[in-house]
This record gives sequence, structure tokens and C-alpha cells, in this order.
Amino acid sequence: TSCKGKPSVALNDSFLGFTEDTLPSLIINIIQGSMHHNICTVDILSNCKQVLLDVMPSDAIARCENSNFAKIPDNEDELESIIREYHTQTYHFSLVECLKHFWPNFFQLASFKCKKRDFLNKTPRHLAIMTFTSYTTDILPIICTEELSMTKVKLLRIGTFESEKLLRSEVESFWSRTDSREIMLMQCDTKLHWQQLVLTREIMVDAERAYLNQTDQRPKYQGIILHLQRFNKASAVAGRWELSYLSGWKQVTVDQLEGKSCDLDLLMLARTKRSLIDLSLHNYQGKHLVIESLCDTINSQLSWSFRRLHYPTSFITSSKTLAHIKQVVQLLTDQSHIMKRIVHRLQTELMEENGTDELWLSNLAHNLGALIKTGNLSNLLRDTLKDVIRRKLALLMHLLESHSAFAGLLSCKSPTDVSLWLDVFLPEIDGVLPLGNLAITNTGLLGIESLTLQTNCTMSLLWPYSYVFFSSLMSYKETFMEVCAPRGQWNCDIALSMTKRICLQLVTDHPLLRHIAKLCMSCDQVSNDDEQSLSNHAQALESFWINNHADFAEDALNYISESQCCDKVFSIKNLKQICSKLGQLYRSNEDHPTNIVVEYWRTEPLLQTALQLCLLIDEDIESSTDNFFDELITKAGRSCISRFPEMSISTWLSTTKQYVSCSYRLCNNIEVNDCRENPALRRVQMCIDFCTCLHYEQHDVERYLKYLFTQKADSSIEDIINGLALASEDGNIAEIRSTADMDRFA
Repeated sequence: TSCKGKPSVALNDSFLGFTEDTLPSLIINIIQGSMHHNICTVDILSNCKQVLLDVMPSDAIARCENSNFAKIPDNEDELESIIREYHTQTYHFSLVECLKHFWPNFFQLASFKCKKRDFLNKTPRHLAIMTFTSYTTDILPIICTEELSMTKVKLLRIGTFESEKLLRSEVESFWSRTDSREIMLMQCDTKLHWQQLVLTREIMVDAERAYLNQTDQRPKYQGIILHLQRFNKASAVAGRWELSYLSGWKQVTVDQLEGKSCDLDLLMLARTKRSLIDLSLHNYQGKHLVIESLCDTINSQLSWSFRRLHYPTSFITSSKTLAHIKQVVQLLTDQSHIMKRIVHRLQTELMEENGTDELWLSNLAHNLGALIKTGNLSNLLRDTLKDVIRRKLALLMHLLESHSAFAGLLSCKSPTDVSLWLDVFLPEIDGVLPLGNLAITNTGLLGIESLTLQTNCTMSLLWPYSYVFFSSLMSYKETFMEVCAPRGQWNCDIALSMTKRICLQLVTDHPLLRHIAKLCMSCDQVSNDDEQSLSNHAQALESFWINNHADFAEDALNYISESQCCDKVFSIKNLKQICSKLGQLYRSNEDHPTNIVVEYWRTEPLLQTALQLCLLIDEDIESSTDNFFDELITKAGRSCISRFPEMSISTWLSTTKQYVSCSYRLCNNIEVNDCRENPALRRVQMCIDFCTCLHYEQHDVERYLKYLFTQKADSSIEDIINGLALASEDGNIAEIRSTADMDRFA
């Protein structure tokens, strides 16, 4: 078989154990076994197909539709008949089902005696079971059911015997009259033990023949479990392990020894569906649970989906992130009405992607690498199905988390708030997708790229709609500033008029805000006129926004503060105090919420100035709002002084000059009591002036500066200069004692 873009599959991977001797030995065996030696060619061909069907794995049957045989139109009915017949053979899907099918008496009667001729009927005496299960698998727990006791089974591994003598002794002990066990299974790895396989078969057959020569004996069965490796060409040329059909061993393929009957049901169900997504939307209500419901899959994959999200790490600790995820997952799994909306949204997304591909199952069976990892086609089908759903789920969680929706959901105070949240972010109305469609990702099986969250305030905004409002307003910043601050001069009247029109612009440009407005509209606001309807939408949105002014103000403070932490490490506490003072974020509830953002835009240059001072401080500022900036300047100045021993004089001067410049800029724009008389600012300015007055390359400057740092803030210029002269060992400073020099220094 072959599939476009994928490697072709060899004959011995479709018919396990197939060699150049397979067909001749099979034909001879069929003719010899027939009561009529003149059996016709059609019957021989039909019997050959039946026997070869037994050694086909389920993925080979799925690939039949891509085979050369399937490309011939006249073979369509026969191909469908072969596939249908294969799916009635339950023994391909588990070891227990295989043993029940070929040795039914063993399961029906716990103990009985029969004549040798009854034992040698159509029931195969020897089974060669080919499987992709690992050689190290413990088979006893798999086959020991209520109908089969562990005391009745003898299990051997060919690799545990060091000599032929030990192997023969163990096999013959099973076929002795004193051994009460009734079935013996020999495990063999075809890659490791192919050289011992022929001898092992002969030892098993000889021991059985000796046992059957005795009359009136308990029936016993024996089989070899051949553990194969999929699509391994190196293993195929290493050695010949295949059995001839003239050897007397019934050959059969069992994909996975621990398989279940629902594996067969799943493949049969998949064949009735037009695509993988069509299968994911199927709600199976049969006797066995073939696939999980969409809701169950979502519940089980929520944690996986959140682990795909890459949260900002600039200031959000991993413990805070994990606590947030745990809280959200717990809420979603506990609240069935929320989960119902998530299921509806994913169903909508999946249905939009659903298409028709008659060969989708066959193409899936050509994914050879995935088949090796998963073991068999039914496992691959389940994993692929789960992956389709959880990748969509991860994209949905990313979309909601990007809007800070989950933090808002956790803070909802009443069922009414939760109901509005659901109608905004996860509406149940078909075709209504306020957040837009989920992004399409080209990812491989069982994987998805890391979904990065671009906002730092994902977990800190408490009102569910703060992020939507704030991010929407930010898109108007450039236009707003050009209109309201021409030539850098702020015009309050123009800003006020712009504020009044902002809600109309929001509902015009942003579908999610228009959807929120529609949900908040009263009956008398509904209008068929487009222009009037838009105006009513804006009015409803504005009322909703103003009613939640306090929540938005708190979140705006978080948004502004934390957005500054993206690239630089600031104390979030200091940032919030700066933003609160500069932006005047806490206004009366009657004030329009847009003023919060407008004040931020207006004072943003000053905010950046304050942040430059924050970079010099490694601790939080504990002070009241009234003297915050005075303490900010003081602590930044002390930090400059303390850093002097760590820097060269030129580097230190550059840093301190920037500090003085930022401090004076704050003093000129903010009403700070006696900011220019700040002791730390005066001390640093004095040091800068001193270095400017002298040539700071000379040897004694460092000693003089250290002296200046020790002086009281109210020391006179004369006292400082005299002190500097005394501090100098060689008296080089005496030259500035003259009145002219003293004035110049002052």
C-alpha cells in the first residue's frame, strides 16, 4: 500500500510473517487439508484470503483502501466484504478473545476428560500469536480472568533458559501426567531469539506427541507468542523467524495482548464517519465506552491545556501561576453550567473545521511513526482524537486568559455576575463569537507550541471586562494625544469632549464591547434604526462602565503598574504608588472611567521620569501619599551616594546627574513641599558641583568627596571648604580659600 507524501508499507508489515515461502506452503496446506484434492482455483484463492486475513493487523486493514487492489473498480465490493469480515473477528484485539475463539472448551469447562480423537478435531493444537506488545509484558494478569485461573496457566520466556536441556525439561514437565496446568504459552522476541525458535517448536511438538500417545488424558494446549517490532527492516534481515503453513501451527495476529473489545467497536464506528472531527463529535451510547464524551475529554485535558500557556515571568512567581491554574481548573470542573458552555464553543469550532475525507482512516494508518509509539490503530485513533480536542481547548483557554477572563470569573460576586460572564465570553447562541475564531495551528500529533500570553496582568485584573476596556482605549492613544495636546500643550476642554464620544467609538470598533453593550441594553433601548441602535449601544455600555467605575479604577492601577514591569525590574508596590499619585486614579464614582486612562496618557512622561528614580532604589517606599515623591527623591539620592565606592568617578557623575535632572523635573511638575530643599538632593548636587569645580581626575578628589558625604546638610560653604583643606594631607585644596574661588565653588 502507499499514501501520497508518506512511505509505502512492505508486504510483511501488512501480512505478518510473510515470506517467499508463504503462498506456496499455504496453497499446499489448503489442498492437503481439503477432502477433495481436485479443489478448484476459486476455492483455493478464497481460502488463502481467509487465512491471510488472520495475520493482518488492524492498521493493515485500514490501509487496504490505499492499496493497488482497491484502485481497481471491480474490486470495490470484495474489498468492502473483506474489511467487514475482519471487523467481525474479535480475536485480533486481545489475547483473551483470541484464546476464547480458538480454544473455547478451555473456557467453558473447568475440568473434563475426552478421547484423543475428540481432542484432535478442528480446534488448532498449536497457536502462533504475533503481537506488537513488548516482550517484557507480564501476560498472566492479562489472561487470568474469572473464567481462567492462574493455576491453570504455565508461562515461559525463551530468553530465561541457558541451555536446551533446561528448556526441554521445563516443557516436558508441563506435558507430564502429574502437572495439572492445562495451557502453556512460550514468549519469544523475534529479534533476540530467532535462532532458538525452530528448536523450541520442535521440543514443544515432541513433548506433546509423547503426551497424546497416552490414552484418556486431560486436554492441554500450547502456543508461542511472537513479539514483533513494527516496520523494522533491520530486524527482518537479522534472521528468519517466520513459520511455514506446513508446520502445523495456526498463525494469528493480535495487535495488543491487553486490548479490549471496545477497540474493535471504535474502528467499526470510525469507518462510518466522514472525518476524524466527525468522530470527535459523536456521542456514543453503546454497551461499551468506545470513546470519551467531549465533556469528559475536556475535563481530563484541562490541566494539560493550561500547561501549554506561557505566563509572563517578569514578576509573576511560578507558585502564583500554579495556584491560579489550580483554582481555575477546579472551578471549571466543579461548575457544570460553565463546562457546558466550553463544550458548546468547542463543538462550534470543530464543526466549522469538519470536512469530508473518505480515506482519512487509511491515511491515519500510514502514520508509521505514530503507530510504533501508540502500539495499534485503535490507540492511535484515540490519541489523535484526544489531541484534536485538547489542542482546540488549549487555544480557547489561551484566548480567554489573554482577556484576563478567568481572573474576572474567580472574582464574580453573584450568580448574576457569572451569568453575564458566560454570555459575554462563552455565548451559547450559534454564530455569535465575540472573541473571534480560535487561531489555527499547524502542529504535529500530540503536540502544540507554547502559547505565550502577551499581557502581564492576566491574573491581577478582578473586573472581568477591565482588560477589554483598557486595551481598546489604548488603541486610540495616538489620535487622542494629537487632538488633545497639540504642540505638547494639554487642552482640557477638548479632552472632555473626546471623553464623551469615546463609548460610541468603542462599540463601533470592537465586537466584544458591542456584544457587552447589547447584553446590558434595556427593552426601551432596542431600536431597528442602525444609527439610533449604535447610539443606544454606546449609552448602555457607558452606563455599565460607570456603574463599575470603582472596579475598573482598581484594575487600571494594576494594568498601568504591571505593564511597566515587562522589561525592567521595578517594585510593584512603588509603581502603584507612583501611578496612583500621578494619574489621580481614585476619583469619585460619578467621574467618567475614561478619565483614568486620559490622566495616564497626560502624565506618562512624568511617570517615566519617576521610574528612572525607581531604578536606583532596591526597596519599597513606606510613606503616605503626601510625601511619597519627597521620599522617592531622598532614597534615590542616598542610593547614589552609597554606590560611589562601587563606580569610577566618571560613571558615578553620569548617574548622579541623571538623578538630579529627574528630581528637578518632578519638582517642577508636582507640588512637593520643599522638594528642592531635599537634603539628599542637595548633598548629591554639592558633590557634582565640587567635581565640576575641580579637575576630578586628580588623586585627592575621592577623599574630598568622602568628606562631603559625611557633612551635615545645613553646613555652611565656608565650613565645608575649611574641612576639605584639613582633610587634604598635602594642602592642594588651599588655593580655593580665596573669596573668588569660594564664590565660584558656591
